[in-house]
Amino acid sequence: MIEHVGVVYEAGEIIYVARPSNANSLGSNDALVIERVGSQLCASDMVRTFDRFAGNVTGSIFFDKFVPYTKPN
Repeated sequence: MIEHVGVVYEAGEIIYVARPSNANSLGSNDALVIERVGSQLCASDMVRTFDRFAGNVTGSIFFDKFVPYTKPN
């Protein structure tokens, strides 16, 4: 997770960046719990955020889309 930006997912030579519409709610102390609908991570999955130290729920986010980027060689 990148604070106030979104989530980065690495798959081989491709890096996917998912930016929620409410990215400002992603704090540096947040941990993510993803509630998947299917077998793969997708934009319709709900993500709850928790304070990783206190353990309380800090919010919920939905990803818009996962944008692929190729790693430079």
